[in-house]
Amino acid sequence: MDDELKCPVCGQFYFEERDDYDLCPVCGWFNDGFQKEYPDKLGCNHRTLNEHREQWKNGTLPDYIYDLIEQNKDRLPSK
Repeated sequence: MDDELKCPVCGQFYFEERDDYDLCPVCGWFNDGFQKEYPDKLGCNHRTLNEHREQWKNGTLPDYIYDLIEQNKDRLPSK
């Protein structure tokens, strides 16, 4: 798999295309290429990439992100 397609937050999901603004069903990150290039800038995710990584790691994402994850759990890759 292409590492450029791997979610930059959790590393557990591969997007179909680069920078397509798709949602990672594992951690709730929207695939924003601007934020991947500039991890301390805001983009479509309402938090920086580095903030989202830290919140994901600590389990402190906002509730609406957990709601998005729950709504998209059918998109998780089968093991």
